[in-house]
Amino acid sequence: MYPGMLPNFTVAKYCNSDHIAPHDDSVLESYTGEEVGEMYEQYGGIAPASHLRKRKKQIVFDRKIAMILYLNKGWDESKGGQLVDLETDDQILPMHNTLVLFRVPRMHCVLPVIGNHERLSIFGWWLTEKRA
Repeated sequence: MYPGMLPNFTVAKYCNSDHIAPHDDSVLESYTGEEVGEMYEQYGGIAPASHLRKRKKQIVFDRKIAMILYLNKGWDESKGGQLVDLETDDQILPMHNTLVLFRVPRMHCVLPVIGNHERLSIFGWWLTEKRA
């Protein structure tokens, strides 16, 4: 875990023609103090101080580091679904156990999946509290 950062991860499945348009992941997320506490506990991190859990107003977070872990055995270029780093034009094939990390913001997209295949991943971000 990254100290002082809140992890927020989920899973994804892309099927035939699914893709993601160009974007930079620069999105604010907001949670209650109770939700923040639950997220820390869910990911095995150190629970936030009790004063954070008791906050009634939404706590706003910035995405700082993005992560993608690919779960696709036997994936090749003919199946599409590559992550494209639009700042370098590098393409990353979503092969099994490939881990991708990058700082946010960073322009990228995902090419369409071709044919009857499932592109699977665990993805998400490490967040920091946005200061006023």
